[in-house]
Amino acid sequence: MVWIIGEYAERIDNAEELIEAFLETFLDEAVDVQLQLLTATVKLFLKKPSSGPQNLIQKILQKATSDTDDPDLRDRAYIYWRLLSSDPEAAKEVILASKPMMTDDRTSLDLETLQLLLRQVSTLSSVYYKLPSVFVRHSPSLNGIHHGETTAPELPGDHCDASSQNPNLVPSSAIQGVDMLADLMDGADISAYHGSTGNSAVPSAVVRTNNDDGPFLRQTSNHIDVHDACTSINHEKNVLLSEDISSGLRIAGVITRGSDNMPHYDLLITNLTQHPLAGFKFQFNKNSFMLAPIQQPNVGMVSPGESRKCCIPLSYSGATLPGKISSVLQVAVKSPLQNDAVFYFSDQIPLEAITLPDSRMEFDQFVRCWHSPSLTYERIERFVASPEMLDPDYATVRLEQNKISLVSCKAVSGMNGRAVFLSGKVNGADQVEWFLLQIDFSIGTEIIEVVSRSSVEVLAEMALLATRRLLSSSQI
Repeated sequence: MVWIIGEYAERIDNAEELIEAFLETFLDEAVDVQLQLLTATVKLFLKKPSSGPQNLIQKILQKATSDTDDPDLRDRAYIYWRLLSSDPEAAKEVILASKPMMTDDRTSLDLETLQLLLRQVSTLSSVYYKLPSVFVRHSPSLNGIHHGETTAPELPGDHCDASSQNPNLVPSSAIQGVDMLADLMDGADISAYHGSTGNSAVPSAVVRTNNDDGPFLRQTSNHIDVHDACTSINHEKNVLLSEDISSGLRIAGVITRGSDNMPHYDLLITNLTQHPLAGFKFQFNKNSFMLAPIQQPNVGMVSPGESRKCCIPLSYSGATLPGKISSVLQVAVKSPLQNDAVFYFSDQIPLEAITLPDSRMEFDQFVRCWHSPSLTYERIERFVASPEMLDPDYATVRLEQNKISLVSCKAVSGMNGRAVFLSGKVNGADQVEWFLLQIDFSIGTEIIEVVSRSSVEVLAEMALLATRRLLSSSQI
């Protein structure tokens, strides 16, 4: 009741009398009640600054600062006292600030995430409306895809250990990353790594390549032409940061592969506040694929109601996340013109954006690795492909554009179709990690079957999701 009197004092005719009655037993009340009485009295004074409320505010401030020994109550009373005595208008903005409306964003999920959540009805995902990999540390992102033995044509060959047979699977050189977020900015200066201005020096991109001696690091030029590197395709962007939780700043985006074969963050920044915004700074938390921004976006001044596109080039020079590989990327964004506010969001790293070049295995090696006990994890799914992607040759071109390389293909007896075998690799914390694919095409049906295998559980899942995204779309 005390809260109602303070919150709607301008609508209650006898609010002053009600508060005065409560103040008679102020010192006998519990601390929580005293705190609420203090706030309600201050709100009454700010909404009805007449002589009556003025006497009440003097009375309660005197009691709260002199006659009580609770530190929280005294501190709040002193803060109110100094605000009211120095700047009453500032006090109104602080104490009478409007509360954000409660919203339900459960209906804003994209179709792919919704389908994954439907398979998690019996888990906490159905309560949080989030995939397990988002809220359970180091947990596998269970997506309900059927686990089982492959129904694909049997490949001949001996069992092998993928890491011992493939010379490219030796541990890579260590990349010295920077813990840019210090576990999502608990005390770190957001400008420490990137510099405080848009004209600060741009760190060199670091690219992992291979030679006869194994993997090594190659440093590229400091000059980065973001517009040339970013792909011209307009990828569908997911809402990453809602305006409801960021005081009017909305960020949508997707991680894509640029024309330089490096990942880029394709973003759309929308200003839904009442003031211009500029100077955004992004930082990534430690992640399994060591992704890090090479430079900050230069979007200029974003006026109220305006949206601006930007593209952040990424490198593999970030700090690695220990433990199980995860597809989750945690991001912090600082908005200087929103009182230096820092907002956080999570995104899923698409495999097709981070696959490495030169990923083709020899067929004999592919067969040995396919049957190897080290490729523990297998995922199988059948889905409807776009009409163009029902042609194995056309689908292979699409996959190879995303550095998933063709190993071999063969006619499948009894299926009236073809089976295509592919391989790909990504950067891991200690070594390059591989994944293998078999895709079965059947003439006369729009359904294709994909089997993915890897020694890393999340990588097998990511490979299946990437194949479905690439072959369900006709964009090439």
